[in-house]
Amino acid sequence: KVNFRDGIPLKLYYTKEEIQKKAINFELESTETAVEYELEVLSQVSKKISFQTSSKRYKSKDNLWMVVGTGNFAASVLVPSIMATGGNIVSCCSNMSLSAQFMASCFNIEKVSKNIDEMISENPEVKNILIASPPNFHPLHLQTAISAGLKVYCEKPVAVNQSSLKTLENISHYSNCMIGFN
Repeated sequence: KVNFRDGIPLKLYYTKEEIQKKAINFELESTETAVEYELEVLSQVSKKISFQTSSKRYKSKDNLWMVVGTGNFAASVLVPSIMATGGNIVSCCSNMSLSAQFMASCFNIEKVSKNIDEMISENPEVKNILIASPPNFHPLHLQTAISAGLKVYCEKPVAVNQSSLKTLENISHYSNCMIGFN
């Protein structure tokens, strides 16, 4: 379980140093209720994930996002990071529609689409996309997102074989794309 307030992940425990430095606003914590989401557990081995709550949050119509792929890493790290900086996830899709519906319910995402093409056409106001689908889909999803003129964050690897890499050669000039490195 991870606790969130206003899209920012909260720690369950604070260190002595954090309390001494008064890094925590105890007044705010005692008067507001944190929303609790239970994230899907895909394996019996769980990793401890720590979040920094000092990032600046920017609320802007330019900070709307779509998410392709709703697996464990997207749900536990990438989506909370976007939300922690003021991002608003408008829509998500996955080839496993149940996981997309689960993520939507956990993070209050309004729309769940069947595929990336439908999601992009239904959300013309959204200019950012997170591609966290399985790696073999990355070239296709990158092509689709770039063709739509979106700003792209794609999780690594960008391709899994030579033919996939050749698919991307025609769009290698695109400057609004970042490949993840976790």
